[in-house]
Amino acid sequence: MTLQPLNCREKISQGKNGASYRYAVLVVLQGRREVLLKGLENVEQALYIEQEMERFLKINDTPVAGEIPR
Repeated sequence: MTLQPLNCREKISQGKNGASYRYAVLVVLQGRREVLLKGLENVEQALYIEQEMERFLKINDTPVAGEIPR
């Protein structure tokens, strides 16, 4: 199995007090998106985790449609 680039996504939820944002780190495996980590409250956390996992796994960072841009 070839390791695909990781990517970060943003989830916005509307509540009584306005919008809340949560972030997730995902990977595409065999054509399906799989969540590796979710519920992060800070976009910088998600992007850092993505970056460090790609560095550790020696995966080149390439853009994925719909991901949070760096």
